[in-house]
Amino acid sequence: QKLATITVMPTRPWATTTIPVAVGSSVSTAVAEANAIAGGAVVALASGVHEMSNNETLKLSDNVLLTSATPSAHATLRWGANVGVGPLASLIGATADKGNTGRYAIENLTIAVDSPCLFVIDVSGHGTVVRGVTVTMPHTLANSGSVISTSGTGFSVTGNNFNHDNHDCKTYGYPRDCLLFFQPGTNGGLVAQNQFQMGCCAFAGYAAQGVVLENN
Repeated sequence: QKLATITVMPTRPWATTTIPVAVGSSVSTAVAEANAIAGGAVVALASGVHEMSNNETLKLSDNVLLTSATPSAHATLRWGANVGVGPLASLIGATADKGNTGRYAIENLTIAVDSPCLFVIDVSGHGTVVRGVTVTMPHTLANSGSVISTSGTGFSVTGNNFNHDNHDCKTYGYPRDCLLFFQPGTNGGLVAQNQFQMGCCAFAGYAAQGVVLENN
């Protein structure tokens, strides 16, 4: 008796078109340019500190990769200007048109969050990758949000170093005091070989399914 039909699909390649970003140039402009390219592009940040403006966020479209131009010398994205509670969205996330099947990647970057935000990185769509990323958030930061928020499927969060040293657990509460927040819609993901430092809550999940956490 035939139980099911399994179709094996080839791996979709990541984009190879590269948009270089010098220190002092607009990262948002480069990301918008990558989003407009059919099939996506690589936004390659030069080594050094790239300062982000108040309430500025980066929205990546399908098959866009945000990374350092030199993987061995991480570029740093620094949010130091947000006021109040900061953006009521992830600092890095997806464009609205990406949908449930699109994907994006963030690799080999340092993200320094020295001002308020809701979440640092949103993981949505299908097959989104966060790899080799260092995130630092000091414990003195008021209104600090989760490092990772997920609502996607088939994602991979591997080989990262997340420092969410939030000691003010009761004031801001769930989910802001969590390092990883698995939201409804999360189904099938790998969180592995990461290093975590947190002052409060490590993980929180709400109606998430099929997430594997190993060797962290």
